[in-house]
Amino acid sequence: MALTVKVRDVQAFLAEAGWQRKNTEGDHHHYTHPVKRGKVTLVGERGDDVSAGLLNSVLRQAGLTRKELHVWLNR
Repeated sequence: MALTVKVRDVQAFLAEAGWQRKNTEGDHHHYTHPVKRGKVTLVGERGDDVSAGLLNSVLRQAGLTRKELHVWLNR
């Protein structure tokens, strides 16, 4: 299933999941969570499409699933 998502949508999804942007270096946005360990790195400008590989990586880092993102996008 091809899923085209913009960086701004992934940023909003992460924010609603409790991830907070802590640092930005160029177009690399770093997020941390108050309870979960580690950080999530999202690369790109707000209007850019997120590639499938980057989307999978971000979701894995955040402990989220494509199904949760799909439900969130279609609410």
